[in-house]
Order: sequence, then C-alpha cells, then structure tokens
Amino acid sequence: MKTLLLLELPPPTHGVTYINQIIYQSFNKKEGLDIVETNYTDTLSEVGGYSASKLIRNFKIAFCCWKAYLTIRPKIVYSTLSATKYGISRDFLMLLPAIILKEKKVLHLHGFTYFKIYNESKFYRCLLNIIKINTEFIVLGTSHEKEASKVLNINTIIVENCINSTPKQVLRNIDNTKTKRLLYISNVSKAKGTFDLIESIKNMDNISLTIAGGILEDKREFLQLIQGVENVHYIGFADEKRKQKLFETHHIFCLPSKLEEGSPISIIEALSQSLPVLATAKGCIPEMIDGCGYLLKEQNRLLDIQLGIGHIIENYDEFSVNAYARFISRYSKESFVEKLEKVLC
Repeated sequence: MKTLLLLELPPPTHGVTYINQIIYQSFNKKEGLDIVETNYTDTLSEVGGYSASKLIRNFKIAFCCWKAYLTIRPKIVYSTLSATKYGISRDFLMLLPAIILKEKKVLHLHGFTYFKIYNESKFYRCLLNIIKINTEFIVLGTSHEKEASKVLNINTIIVENCINSTPKQVLRNIDNTKTKRLLYISNVSKAKGTFDLIESIKNMDNISLTIAGGILEDKREFLQLIQGVENVHYIGFADEKRKQKLFETHHIFCLPSKLEEGSPISIIEALSQSLPVLATAKGCIPEMIDGCGYLLKEQNRLLDIQLGIGHIIENYDEFSVNAYARFISRYSKESFVEKLEKVLC
C-alpha cells in the first residue's frame, strides 16, 4: 500500500517542522512511502503572513502535490492541518485529488486553535467538513482527543509528540544547592508569560532565572524590566548544543504561557532531562506534567508562580524521577515512530 507524505520541513524551525523532520528522518527510506516537501515559508517572520510571493509558492507546492499524487496514486495521504482560513484553503488545494478520488487522508492536528476557528468561521468549517470525509486525525493527547471529538466530530488517534533523541536518565538532587536555577526556553512575550515569570521571582531569595529565546514583542519594555535584576539572565537564542547545556545546569523548567498551547516540545525536552516543570494548564500540558511539577492557575498568577516554585522544591526528588518516567512512557521517539507507522503503513 502506497502512502504520500506532505511534509513542511525546516527552515524555519518551529513545533510542526521539528516533528516533520523526525517523520522525514524515520520514514524517507521506507518502501511504499513517498515524500513531497511543502516548505511554505523560509523564515519565522513569514509564518502567518501574506505576500504575493508566498501565494505563488503555495500554488507551486499544490501543483507538486497533485503531480506526485497522480504519479504515485497513493492509498493514504498524510499532512498537517492548518488552523487559519488561508492555511486551510491551501490544504484543501493540496489535498484536492485525494478528496475527489475519496482516498484516505491522515491529518495531524497540532494545537487547540482549530476548535475556536471552527466555531467562529463558517468558511473554515465548510472546508474542514469536506476535508474530514474519509479522514483520520492524529491528536496530541487525551484532552486533545476529547476536544476534537466534541467540537469537530471526527475520528482520532493519539500520537504524542516526541524529541529527536532519548537521553539517559539524569539523577538530580537539589538538597545541597543554595540557589535553585529556573530555566525558560521559548519566545519572549507577555502572552508566553515571560514578564509574569520575571515579576514573580525577581525579589525571591536563592532563586535565579535564565531566559533563552527570541524577543517577539515589547522588546524595550522587556529589556527595561530585566535591567538591574541580578537574578534574571537573558541569553538570547540558544541552539541545540547550548540548550543541552542549559538543561544540564538548571533545576526547574518554566513555561507560564497564556496562549493555547498544544504539546510543547520544550516541555518534552525538560522531561527527558528529569527536570520538573512549572507551566500553565493549557492544551495537553496537564496530562504531560501530572506528578512531574506544578500547574499554574489563571488567577493570582504572580503569587501562584511563587507557590509553584516552592511546591516543586519541596517535592523535587519525586517530581524529577517522575519526569523522566513520563518521557519514556509517552514521549520518546521510539514510541512516536511506532504509533505513526501503524497509522501510515
């Protein structure tokens, strides 16, 4: 049985392209699977934007998808699904041969934004209702599955995200560590909770915070906020090598995001390094860090962040061991590839 994979690959690197790169590496030499690269953008700044050149590029990509489809005549077509009106129009165009010929489609949902736009946009809802005929949808976890079934009324299968390596377990202990080092790796913005995190810990004793990531917005306000704050260190973008060093030298991972998160790769990376996690109860995060950290509430965020840090420190050894066990049981590359192979082959 032949399968066609439509994969958006890095660059740029973000959650979807990171996972697609793992899929490409795992399946590109497998017999019966063919791949079309669907690189819609060259840089992160283009993601979500519109331009004439991007429109022309997307039409060219759709043509390549049609050509591959008519040449290979696959029985299954795999792709991610966009959560924007522009994106789903492009997806519809790319999947048109499979839609017309009623072949099976496997579409990967990344995040929870789909449910809001499905309810709010008649155009998006109309296209998705056509696309979802004879389609199986991959979701990121139990909470994702429940929401997808309730809102979209679709057939789903859970394939949790993963990272591209399986580190050995790190046995961590902070009993003899005076300063507890917090780590934040993500884009810097108010919506990501970066500002709240800084405000919460800047006057805490024996706590330091390292922030790694590009500044998305309010750059001047961010730099003013951390100016003169001795226990907050901003280091800019961290590549994979530097990121690994950060995980090795810190104690608690923080992601106090206010956005509709899905299954953040950064949290999986933290779990793989036996780091307890402090994060907001968004998307799949509650099931990801249950017993491995602290879930932030929507109210009294600044105080709650402080309480969460204290709770993790008090239960550090247990949460650290649980973090790695959670990674191995749900979020390893081996588990991801095995589950995906059952869907695609």
